[in-house]
Amino acid sequence: MKTPLRNAALGLAVLGLATLGASCASSSTASDSGQHSSGAAAMNAEFTDASTTVTDSEPASPRKRLDASLGDVEITVDYGSPSAKGRDLWGALVPYDAVWRMGANEATHIETSGDLMVQGKRLPAGHYSMFAIPTAGEWTVIFNSQPAQWGAYNRDAALDVLIVMSTPTTSEMSESLEFTAGKGGTLMMRWGTLALPLMLAPAS
Repeated sequence: MKTPLRNAALGLAVLGLATLGASCASSSTASDSGQHSSGAAAMNAEFTDASTTVTDSEPASPRKRLDASLGDVEITVDYGSPSAKGRDLWGALVPYDAVWRMGANEATHIETSGDLMVQGKRLPAGHYSMFAIPTAGEWTVIFNSQPAQWGAYNRDAALDVLIVMSTPTTSEMSESLEFTAGKGGTLMMRWGTLALPLMLAPAS
């Protein structure tokens, strides 16, 4: 037979366990919420301090460099900027289903001071050449760990670090090929009436 004193002690113990459980649950929820907020903030990072510089105006396709910050990550894209000159570009001057340097002359290359998420996949901090395989639909974009390459002629697929997919959209006419830092962390390649978006975010 339980005494009133023993019943009171048991009640306090149960209450203490319930309070501890609620506190742990609250702490876990707050932690999860903080992680979610941090991840959301990273995914919603915007480019700042974006600028484009012509680094070599001598070639017919001038060499240009896009510099921008994305959160605490510094990004540089170096590329040759050819002009359309009334030519048919996609599936003609730039063949479909073949590896392309994403510009002219030396292959386009990108340097990032921190890890990035590119189209939802992680790209470690480093210096990479960029290639694409254009099609009439979805494109393949390749990041290769050998940054100094002329064209796409000697690309070693064994050195590919990341391969992502992106579908081009139609945009206003851009006579010259340009890389721009767009809204929502979108790195955009534009040429002719085509725009190829790559969604970037600092990796958390």
